[in-house]
Amino acid sequence: MILSALKSALQAGDAAATLGVLRAMPAADRERQRDAVMAFAKHPPAQRQALDTAIILCGTARDVVNAGVVDKVLLIALCREFRPRSADWTALVEAMREHETWAREMWLLVRTGLLLPTDDEGHVLRLIGLPHAVLRRDKLDELFAADPGLRPSLLRVFEIEGTAETSLASSDKYCKDPKLAWGPLLLSLVDDGIATRAQLLDLTLGALEKDWPQYRASWFSRFHGDLAPTSGEMQPHLSRYLALCASRIPPTVTMALEALKVLDGAVPLAGDSLLAALAPVMMATVKAQVDAALKLLDGVVKREPALARRAAETLVPALLHEATPVQAGVLKRLEAWGLTPQARERLPAFVATVAAIHQPRLQKLLGEMAVAASEPAPAPAAAAARQARPLDEDRRLPALADAQELVECIAHVFEHADDVDTFERAVLGLALAAPLTGEDRKRFAPVAKRALKMRKPLPAELARLLCFAVDGTRLPRHTDPELGNPLALAALGERIDAVAALIAAGQGLAPLSCATHRGGFIAPQALAERIAAHAAAGVKVAEIEQVQALLRLAPGTTSPSIAAALPDTPLVRAFRYALGDDIEPGPEVTLFAAAARIRHPRADDPALDRRHPGLGPDGARVATYAWHTSPRTWEVDGKTYTHHDFHISSPPAPRDTPLTHLAVARHVPEGWPEDSWRGWAFGGREAGLLRYAASTLPSDLEAWCAQGAWAFGNNLDWWEAEWHNRAYLDVLLDAAMPLTPMPRLLLMLALCGKEAGQVATAVDLLVQAHAQGRLAGGPELDGLTRALFVTPLPKAARLHKSLQAALRIDPQVHGLAFALLCAVVQARPDDPPRDIGLVLDLLLELKTRHGLALPSDARSALSDMKTSGNTRKLQASLLA
Repeated sequence: MILSALKSALQAGDAAATLGVLRAMPAADRERQRDAVMAFAKHPPAQRQALDTAIILCGTARDVVNAGVVDKVLLIALCREFRPRSADWTALVEAMREHETWAREMWLLVRTGLLLPTDDEGHVLRLIGLPHAVLRRDKLDELFAADPGLRPSLLRVFEIEGTAETSLASSDKYCKDPKLAWGPLLLSLVDDGIATRAQLLDLTLGALEKDWPQYRASWFSRFHGDLAPTSGEMQPHLSRYLALCASRIPPTVTMALEALKVLDGAVPLAGDSLLAALAPVMMATVKAQVDAALKLLDGVVKREPALARRAAETLVPALLHEATPVQAGVLKRLEAWGLTPQARERLPAFVATVAAIHQPRLQKLLGEMAVAASEPAPAPAAAAARQARPLDEDRRLPALADAQELVECIAHVFEHADDVDTFERAVLGLALAAPLTGEDRKRFAPVAKRALKMRKPLPAELARLLCFAVDGTRLPRHTDPELGNPLALAALGERIDAVAALIAAGQGLAPLSCATHRGGFIAPQALAERIAAHAAAGVKVAEIEQVQALLRLAPGTTSPSIAAALPDTPLVRAFRYALGDDIEPGPEVTLFAAAARIRHPRADDPALDRRHPGLGPDGARVATYAWHTSPRTWEVDGKTYTHHDFHISSPPAPRDTPLTHLAVARHVPEGWPEDSWRGWAFGGREAGLLRYAASTLPSDLEAWCAQGAWAFGNNLDWWEAEWHNRAYLDVLLDAAMPLTPMPRLLLMLALCGKEAGQVATAVDLLVQAHAQGRLAGGPELDGLTRALFVTPLPKAARLHKSLQAALRIDPQVHGLAFALLCAVVQARPDDPPRDIGLVLDLLLELKTRHGLALPSDARSALSDMKTSGNTRKLQASLLA
């Protein structure tokens, strides 16, 4: 009855009648009329107010926007009376991004309190997100004109740090219009008399005193620079600037030191206060901060000589700094200012941290204490290097004990979408557990209930298999257009379908392709047993299963007798071929191509090439790679910017390569532009799928790492966040993974990266691989380093920082670090990197501490290098 009354009112275009009908309905009933109302919206009548009323009260926020409701006064009035779901803030923002004309109305709804209270933290977050919401300055000005109280409320953005999605820093970073930047918006409040400079300065310092995370706090230190307060404006806040020197946020400390320099230059600061404030800075890792603090101490001692020894005691902790110029400056001041008894007692603790070239000066300061303090601690004995083997017993994946452990294993994969080893255990466990009994199905009910919620590749594909095993439900393969639906995902989906078919057979057989050892490797004996079991059960095995099983064999196993008792089938012959049996390749091209990658790891297979020529890279012939860089320039606001693109080329895969030809399918297909690896990449751009892609041929990571090197090489400066790239380094941390040329290239590029987390992983990889002996043999890493630094792509300062970190973790890496630094010196002696001084500084330290000699090529390049200043002194010391 109500629906017919509503329908009649809408057909008549009677706004009053429509409102009366809807006012009589409970909110839940109004929402149930949505479909009927939206059907009218497809053919709107000439009189729109009745329909607009129904859409606002029955529809969603997106319905209101998409239907083009134009009477904004009506919208606000109805939202004020009914608070319908069309006034949902989140939905309005999402819809408004597509229809920017709604920005003003959306904000008015917020300001009038129709969505959320205006006195809570959420309101401040909406203020912070306002520029990104309206997208255009003229729209923002419309809001300011419509709501005179809005601009004064902008000062509230200093109250909260924001969230991962919404903060002043992220608003400025992602808002493309400079006119919408928060700095100018806030400064304009001063120009228009809404706020004072003193008020903005007070709010800025208040925000910095809260020590919010660096990404968000650094916006306020930058705004302090935009505000550019004079010494007179800063003077009332002197105590706050002194206290900010103890902040844990480096940009805040830098800002405070700059302010103190200005204040000290205007009116000399009290020495006692300055000494106390600068003490924490002496332990800073930022060289510029320690240098600035030392200069302030110089001023204190110059005007108050009586404080010299106290100043010396303050700066002693700066001897911990890794930069040798800082250590030299500290020792120079200690020699000139003298030592208190307390400072002299502390000095022996710094003997191990001071560079070898400064040890004589430190020993002189220590005097009688020098002999005892300078006795070096015995170096730890280097463990015998032994590279792990793929089939070592400690790498075997443990079998699941029972159904409950299988449930826990599945739940773990659902929570850890990048754990490939546990994924393999879960797939194997489901196959062996089939067919499931009624009691087992109850046990799997909790994880089965979560299955449809999985959105990442490995959990989603495991969920498909789980649903089929529990009740026969066949879900579609997981797809992810945002990832480009990479081929590794298609191969995984086909493999899961094959395992589901095996489960349907009801024999409780282990899939051929499931890994037996970490990293995706399969023991040959285990594969032989599985082949025999399948043959005895008369089960047909999908081609993807056969190929994947062969590619996962650990190379180097030359025991054809393992397959001697197996029936003579194409798979068995390919298996025997992989194990080194003296047979000719058969007509089954995908099987024998997979077997060839195990029989001839990283080498050509002449016999297969004669039988099946033209298979593509990593078919009969091993793939080869070459790399180079090229500059690309563009102009923005009259400034020219240059980016050096990193290119990797290899022979393409033929266009008609089937997915089951997995080793070849890992390569860029014929016809794709050379630089389209990002959009094509076999493993995609999700960490779990990337790690799974590595496990498809775990004994040969060249093709996989070539894609990783391309990704790292084109994002060294972290142009965009690519967190998934860490998966490349995580896989290489496995001691059984070979570091062939492409993994080494990836490692060197990662060591020169900007993102701290990925660089730290690369440093760990360098240290571990060195200790495990995985960097010995093959192309030398220093030769690769020299080739990279011939190009302007990497920054020497970043490699220097990475090598220092590696030396702190394991001093035994000093020989490798010395060789890499020598390679940087040799790369461009006629045009050395701008930060070559850092390289020479560390070279001199290693040369002095460990008694190393410069190779003749490095000495010759260093002799020819044109340097100046402190770098020239380092050059002379190295050549002495």
